[in-house]
Amino acid sequence: IVFKKEKQRVKEFNERLVNKVIYFGKQRGLGYDISSIMAVRGSCAEHAIYIEVKSTKRVTKPANVIRDQFDLTRNEWVAAEQHKDNYFIFRVYITNEGIFILIKRNPVALKNKGIIYVEPLKYHVEFNEKNERLIKWVN
Repeated sequence: IVFKKEKQRVKEFNERLVNKVIYFGKQRGLGYDISSIMAVRGSCAEHAIYIEVKSTKRVTKPANVIRDQFDLTRNEWVAAEQHKDNYFIFRVYITNEGIFILIKRNPVALKNKGIIYVEPLKYHVEFNEKNERLIKWVN
């Protein structure tokens, strides 16, 4: 949904730039699903932007005041830190009434301003231990 809309938006800006909209959703570790370009008159139009898509299905459309939550991976947060104002989260609501999209630009700045709350909930633990410390569990 977002990829098609993004291609359409860029094509309307300048048809020759549509090949700069690239879907990376199946590629792990990048921290975003789509790379695109700003494509806004009066700005550096061909400046790269990065879009992470978070979607959910629900029966009704979101209310005027939306209270919501979603998870970001570590790579997604690192990408947000790296790309700052060029990083967007598109929150997609697929409902019986249609598709609605809420766009958050630069989530790191939003966190720093207290507009959104971000909390790491999982910690990845790695170790490299020799087997001599491995104890066989006996019932």
